[in-house]
Amino acid sequence: MRKRSYIWWNVAGIVLFVAGFLVGSINMASRGGSMTGAGTAMMIAAVLQVLGGGVAVVAFALDMRRFRVKRQGRRLSGAND
Repeated sequence: MRKRSYIWWNVAGIVLFVAGFLVGSINMASRGGSMTGAGTAMMIAAVLQVLGGGVAVVAFALDMRRFRVKRQGRRLSGAND
């Protein structure tokens, strides 16, 4: 059975975060750095960054928890030999 990895969720979260950053950067560059009228694009950029960051952090935490449990199990089985 294939072990479940959250690496693809992590990658997807990072891609969403970068996409949000790019949307915000492109919007600022196209408006010459002024914040007037930039509400919608900046809101989209912020939502993408929050979603991407959240997904990446959760996926990373789940992967680390799985890794930690695996190491503890190996340590316990080695102590019983």
